[in-house]
Amino acid sequence: MFKENKQYNIKNYSLISKNRAGHGGGVALFIHNQITYTNIIINSPLEVVCSLIHTKKLSLAVCSRYINNTTIVTEQILFNLIQQLPSSFIILGDFNAHHPVWGSADTNSRGIMINEFLINHDLCILNDGSPTYLSESNGAFSHLDLSICPIKIKSKFIWNISPFLMDSDHYPIFIEMEYSCSPINYRPKWRYSKADWFNFQNNIYLPSSFTDADSSCAAVTSAIVENATLYIPQSSGKCSPKYRSPWWNDQCSEVVSSRKRSLRLFYKNRNQENFINYKRARAQCRLILKKVKHQSWQKFVNNLDTNTTSQSVWKKINYFNKRICNKKITLNINNTIITEENKICNLLAQHFAFTNSIKNYTEPFVYHMVETEFTPINFESNNLEDYNRRFTINELKSALRNTKDSSPGNDTVSYTILKHLNENSLNQLLEFYNFLWLSDIFPSQWSSAILLPFLKTNKKSTDPNSYRPVDLTSCFCKILEKMVNRRLLYYLESNQLLSPYQSGFRKSRNTYDALVRLECEIRETFLKSEFLVAVFLDIQKAYDSVWHHGLPLQLYNIGLRGHLTLFIQNFLKNRTLAVALGTTMSETCKIEVGLPQGSILSTTLFIIKINKLFNKIPPHIKWSLFADDASLWCSASQLEDCIQSIQLALYTLDEWSDESGLRFSTDKCTYIIFTRRPVPVHTPLTIKEQPLNRVNSYKFLGIVWDSSLT
Repeated sequence: MFKENKQYNIKNYSLISKNRAGHGGGVALFIHNQITYTNIIINSPLEVVCSLIHTKKLSLAVCSRYINNTTIVTEQILFNLIQQLPSSFIILGDFNAHHPVWGSADTNSRGIMINEFLINHDLCILNDGSPTYLSESNGAFSHLDLSICPIKIKSKFIWNISPFLMDSDHYPIFIEMEYSCSPINYRPKWRYSKADWFNFQNNIYLPSSFTDADSSCAAVTSAIVENATLYIPQSSGKCSPKYRSPWWNDQCSEVVSSRKRSLRLFYKNRNQENFINYKRARAQCRLILKKVKHQSWQKFVNNLDTNTTSQSVWKKINYFNKRICNKKITLNINNTIITEENKICNLLAQHFAFTNSIKNYTEPFVYHMVETEFTPINFESNNLEDYNRRFTINELKSALRNTKDSSPGNDTVSYTILKHLNENSLNQLLEFYNFLWLSDIFPSQWSSAILLPFLKTNKKSTDPNSYRPVDLTSCFCKILEKMVNRRLLYYLESNQLLSPYQSGFRKSRNTYDALVRLECEIRETFLKSEFLVAVFLDIQKAYDSVWHHGLPLQLYNIGLRGHLTLFIQNFLKNRTLAVALGTTMSETCKIEVGLPQGSILSTTLFIIKINKLFNKIPPHIKWSLFADDASLWCSASQLEDCIQSIQLALYTLDEWSDESGLRFSTDKCTYIIFTRRPVPVHTPLTIKEQPLNRVNSYKFLGIVWDSSLT
């Protein structure tokens, strides 16, 4: 029985449901994530949900409905239902109808009406006469659940019933289709738990001489991957539909088997004693499963203490909720349903590439880009600076030590594999890194990223704009990035080049710095009975809009020269992306602007890019930054004074936006007026002459702020 406001989840399945208003009940479809589908809205007085299932050779509407004994059903109502369905459909559910056509021993008026409806509209019953319902009160069998489809597609289905009730009073029904959907295959993963690390370390030999960036990178990568293939098993890459709950044990398996045995015995010999034994076995099974599940959760909770890290807690919870198979993607482009994976990959790749395109810049800024890029930046140096020296083995080991588990890029070389290299191989790897560093060259393989599309929360799954890309870049490259990033951050911090109010991705700083600062200002405003106006800014596609040539120019302006700046310049050049869905890859698309998501250097480069955001605002206006999460505020005894001061600051942000190419999303930028006094009528704040929304609450850095600070 479905209950309102309650979530029902089955591993690897998506839910489409219609709950009964006022009390429990309703209808639902659980569709496997490897099946592509679109929802069909049905206008009917009956409880019904419907989805259109897409396969290679057939699109089938699957309709789930329920008709109780008191519902008035006419042939016209059923006709109106099938009129809203495509030509190929199947209607499933409990009709509460009796007729000998589907195996019932008796007949009722609803059964006669449904039988006439089937004859009049060339429909048929898939049921083979087997009972589908077992009464808990008297042990009688009934034929209530029907499977209806047009006669012309009946041959495409094989109808069967399960011999076990699965702890229900209705038997599960299995309907096999002639045309099945192609499964999603995934890139094979390394199975580190079964790796032979001893032989891996003793038999790996990396090249000792290097010629150019691409061939040398290919040789080193090939040596590592070939050796790993010999001593580290890989998964099959296929999605396993089987999943056992983490609390399941042998006792659970035993009571479920006992319940099945008692049901089989009752089905063969239908007497009162066997029926009672079945009900006892079922009750015992329910009790044991509930008890074991509770004990497992209790054990997990009891092991939590003050020393338990939040990471370990979330790791366990994510294991409970993990999805074995990702949901298949279907796109709707101009009312055309796209189900082919290669087309979907290419469409998403083109969409993400457009996001990283200069077409998103304003025309004046594009002219500024072209004019500036004609003048090359002179990074010439004698390279005697500390940040330009050769990398040491200690830097390499420190970079490896500080890595966390992460999916590898297209080269399949993971952090775990690199951590298990022997001492000689680490030295050869260091020589390769230094070769690239001192030669000011960068492998083209490292400029390519694989993008995995993930559906954003509460977004329409058929719209390309609803997907968030997650970049998979080379872990091989990211180790070198870590070493470069550490030197870059040291230079920035030691020379005090970063704003003291930028708290993002900096050592000994976190969100508390920005949160506590704003809270203290608000509480002080309340004590003085004044007004505080706080504006929360949203930069539109912040990381995806960073100008590639502008960043090296900023590095030049802060005094950086030589190998470090040339590495970053090469790192940003000629970047490409490809979207992957399982083993299907899109065509390669060029990235014109933007920082690669998931890159080690990207976060530091972005805080450099945004560092001058508030440089020109008046000194009495306070502000804070955490990466691209920005806020500014001002307090005064009169609200109009606050508004005027904040508006002047916003004008300077308009200028910064024109100079940097980053734009504010005016529909997401908001402001709150914090005060204990009545708020008078005031002039709304604007950015680029667009009014900002005034709200009473806003979620900033994970905390919900309201105007009363409650």
